[in-house]
Amino acid sequence: MARYSETDAAYAQHVFEALLDADVPVFDLPEGVAVPDVELDASDFAVELELLESYRSDAPALIIDGHGPLPIALSLIVPPILGGGIVGPGLHAWRGTHGFDDWANRVMRALATAHDLPRGVELIRREEARAGFLRRGTAFLASRIAAVSDVRHGDWAGATLRLPLRAGQMVVAVPGCDFVVSTDTGGLRVLFSGAYRLTGNNFGHPTSPVSRVLQAGDYFFGVDGGPYGHDIQWDLNAIVTLPGPPSVHLNY
Repeated sequence: MARYSETDAAYAQHVFEALLDADVPVFDLPEGVAVPDVELDASDFAVELELLESYRSDAPALIIDGHGPLPIALSLIVPPILGGGIVGPGLHAWRGTHGFDDWANRVMRALATAHDLPRGVELIRREEARAGFLRRGTAFLASRIAAVSDVRHGDWAGATLRLPLRAGQMVVAVPGCDFVVSTDTGGLRVLFSGAYRLTGNNFGHPTSPVSRVLQAGDYFFGVDGGPYGHDIQWDLNAIVTLPGPPSVHLNY
C-alpha cells in the first residue's frame, strides 16, 4: 500500500468511521479529493452488516496478507438477479423491495450452508470484518489524500476525471491516473475493486488490452468472461497502488 503521513491516516480514519457510524456522515474533504466510490462502498457494507446481524450470520472475507481481513461484497457470493453487481444508488436504495428480500434470502442460505462460496472465502465474525474494512479503507483513503496533495505540489502529472466530490454534489474536475490492464487471453472483461472490500466494478472490455482513468488508491484487479464465464478470477497476490506503475498484466 502507498506511503502516507500519520495526519493523512488520522483524517482518513475519521472519514471512514463517520461513513460507517453516522446516519448522515459529516466531514470535510481536502481540496481535490473525491469520495463517491468510498461512500457507496461504505453504505453498501453498512447495509450488509445489518443484514448479517439480522440473520445472526458471520461475514464472508478473505485472509490474504498482513493487512487484516478483506471483506467480500455479498453480491459476489450470490449475484443479484440482474447480474453484474449492484449499480446506481446501491443497496440502501434497493433495501425493502421484493427483489432485495429474495436476493438476501439466497445469500443467507449460501452462507449458512457454505455452498459454492468463492475460492478461499472464510466466514468470520462481523466485528472482525468491520475492523478489516476500517483498517484497509483508512489506508486506501489516506493514500488518495496523500496523492492529491502531491498533485497540488506538482510531484506527479496525472489525467483528469469529472466526478462529484461527494455523492449528489456538483461534478468537478479531480486528478486521476491513466491505467492499462492486459491479459494472456483476449476478449475478457476486467473488473477492479478498492483494496478494502472486494467488489466487482467494471473496468472495461474486451481485453486487447483495456484502459481507464482511476482515482488514486489501492486496488485489486480480476477478469471474467471467455473460458471463465461468470467466475471472476482475481489477482490478489499484489495490491496495485495508484499513482504508480501505469499498467498491470494478469496471467489469465
